[in-house]
Amino acid sequence: ALSAARGRHGVMVQFRFGARTTSLLQIVSDRAHARYGNGLHCVQSFPFEAPVALGASVALDLNALELIENPAHHSLGSFGFREGMLQFVSFFPNAMHHPEMLPEVFDACVRRAESVSSRATGSNWAAPRLRPNSLTSLLERMRRH
Repeated sequence: ALSAARGRHGVMVQFRFGARTTSLLQIVSDRAHARYGNGLHCVQSFPFEAPVALGASVALDLNALELIENPAHHSLGSFGFREGMLQFVSFFPNAMHHPEMLPEVFDACVRRAESVSSRATGSNWAAPRLRPNSLTSLLERMRRH
């Protein structure tokens, strides 16, 4: 991650995306789902300036790759295209909560950021594998400061 910030209800993390730009991960806990209630709402945004039809087509292709290639990250969510951004959106209801869940979700997001950056820009960067408590430790340190 290039930078990270936390707020009262979530975190924002920027990842390298090509040589000169970044992708953004937002994880917030203050948005409710109409059917599932409260939970964790995750949005990963990747810059992609293209006509709407092309952006939508690329989003569909990325959804297929998530399922077909069995990547190292989960496929709980989907890609879409909006306002010059490819976005992966997922929601985890509070009923799914488990102490190890947030580190796993974050690790999947890191892997996705690395994968999309590589595919879209040809820029590879090595995402470190997170230890189960590393995100929890990071959030604790951020809370103290």
